[in-house]
Amino acid sequence: MRHDIQGLRAIAVLAVVIFHIVPYSLTGGYLGVDMFFVISGYVISLKIHNEVKLQKFHLLDFYLHRLKRLLPALFVLLVVTTMLALIILLPFELRQFSMNLVGSLFFVTNFMLMTQDGYFDQSSENNPLLHLWSLAVEEHYYLFFPLFFIWLLRKPIYAQVLLLLLLTFIFFAAGVWWVFFDRDVAFYLSPLRFYQFLAGVICACYLPALTTPSKFRSALAISSLVTLVACFWFYNKATPSPGWPSLIPTIATMLLLYCAHQSAILNLLLSNRMMVILGNASYSIYLWHWPIIVYYKLAITAQINLAKVFLLLFLSIFVGYLSWYFIEQPFRNRGRLAGKHLYRAPRVIGCCCFAALFVLAFLIYLQQGFPQRFSAEQVRFASFLNYDSSDYRRQQCFLTNASTSFLEFNTESCLTLSDEKPNVLLVGDSHSAHLYSAFQQLFPQVNVLQVSASGCKPLIPLTGRKHCVGLMEWLYHQQLNSGLSVDGIVLAALWNKDDLQKMQQTVTLLKTYAPVFVVGPSIQYSQALPRLLSNYPPVQLAQQFSNYQKIKRLDSDYQAEIPAMGAGYISLYQQLCPNDQCHTLTASQIPVQWDTSHFTKPGAMMLVQPAFSSMVEQVSQHGLRTTIQATPK
Repeated sequence: MRHDIQGLRAIAVLAVVIFHIVPYSLTGGYLGVDMFFVISGYVISLKIHNEVKLQKFHLLDFYLHRLKRLLPALFVLLVVTTMLALIILLPFELRQFSMNLVGSLFFVTNFMLMTQDGYFDQSSENNPLLHLWSLAVEEHYYLFFPLFFIWLLRKPIYAQVLLLLLLTFIFFAAGVWWVFFDRDVAFYLSPLRFYQFLAGVICACYLPALTTPSKFRSALAISSLVTLVACFWFYNKATPSPGWPSLIPTIATMLLLYCAHQSAILNLLLSNRMMVILGNASYSIYLWHWPIIVYYKLAITAQINLAKVFLLLFLSIFVGYLSWYFIEQPFRNRGRLAGKHLYRAPRVIGCCCFAALFVLAFLIYLQQGFPQRFSAEQVRFASFLNYDSSDYRRQQCFLTNASTSFLEFNTESCLTLSDEKPNVLLVGDSHSAHLYSAFQQLFPQVNVLQVSASGCKPLIPLTGRKHCVGLMEWLYHQQLNSGLSVDGIVLAALWNKDDLQKMQQTVTLLKTYAPVFVVGPSIQYSQALPRLLSNYPPVQLAQQFSNYQKIKRLDSDYQAEIPAMGAGYISLYQQLCPNDQCHTLTASQIPVQWDTSHFTKPGAMMLVQPAFSSMVEQVSQHGLRTTIQATPK
């Protein structure tokens, strides 16, 4: 194995691990998985190609080698992860875990995740087996590729190249098309990733036939690495994947595989001992890093600081190295430890692990996550982790990340004006959607219209996913300009300090249509509030596990500056945390928030009643004046 390839594996796994520990520091680190796909396609196809030429390739041996390569470390990971899940996870979380465990055993994790939340969604952060989707994609590819490749190698060379290019283009084009219609399905669907494996095949078996000057190859390799690092830095969760942007890191990885070993600088960087060791252990590091991060965050609960970043990085690499040395290597090269009885019967051990894990997953699912591990009060709080947020009016008035176009928005349900009541337009991200139901129920004297989209701040200039930008442009420049006459506009989102700088332009535009009100930020917890309530007394939870001090300062800044822009300001913080003592439960002992930041309906009603009263009164007066002015004399 070329040492520079192991160095590329090291870069890929480090990018993924850093992204998962601190997503905001390396926003495109998830592209390390794309690198793995290309590298895998390169290495495996080159091996098959050479063995076919020497007439030494046997399909059964290929699959047995794959199993020896993957299963020992995977089974150990699943056993340890399951034992920890039984201790740490709450009933609903454990039941979800059992389904993902079965998906991991049968290499269908990616298909199961399609029906759950997206890879980048908040609720995915507590799934210890989330990362195994990529392993499933890889195995789906190798289920079919060897037979196809053997057949392909019997064709003339020009036919091989043309067929591979055509197939690569078809899979890539399908990904570009599918991501437009269903982003989460496109992310996980195996065939839409096959073009990256095929890119590795082309690089391994056909690019070497090209003759290029060594200096050109060296320059190409360096520029490819720079491009790849730039992608790690500038790509983020809003970047379509798969899609046109994913072509850049794919090609960059191809070119590095093609010519990195011919660059003295890159050889020094990629082939040094440390990078080779990390590359050798990259599979095990990848397996272990995510459960370590998830369980650390669930068990420790504290905010991640720089020291903890380095601790998690060290633990991921250290445990991954131990897994590679003591599990991967002995099972792959059994002669090295032939005297150890443990390594003599891998098939028996594997079958026993598989059966035990499957039966345990089945029992966990049947027993609803073994709620008897906790008190009745803990179970009651934990049940809110599975909160029904249908009041948000998903995929009608609130477009989630599954939406690909603002055309999915239901205008009739969400923007029907009333002739009898003042009309109030509620606009923003999910932090506007969680206010809608309480707003409408508590103030029946107004007609609440809703335009919400996940992760969509209603600020000019508009940024975000396509459905977000399209929805807000449609609202601001078409609907409000062409007869959507409202008596008040309420903006609500997960605000930060930078948003305050962009607020003036938005308020200036919107107040030409109606009075504008900005709902201030609310606190966020380091974990879902119901999980914290299940493990700790409700008193002082916010002080220990939230960003309430940061939000207090932010609320003060907003309260000082928003009125100067000509808009009203509604402080949620003052209602949620009077005298800096934050409410975690309503009077009926319902958690105020069901995840880290979104309100339950009872929680929203507790806050909206006092916070919105003054605004509703002003809107009603505006509506009355408008009615009087519109009445013919």
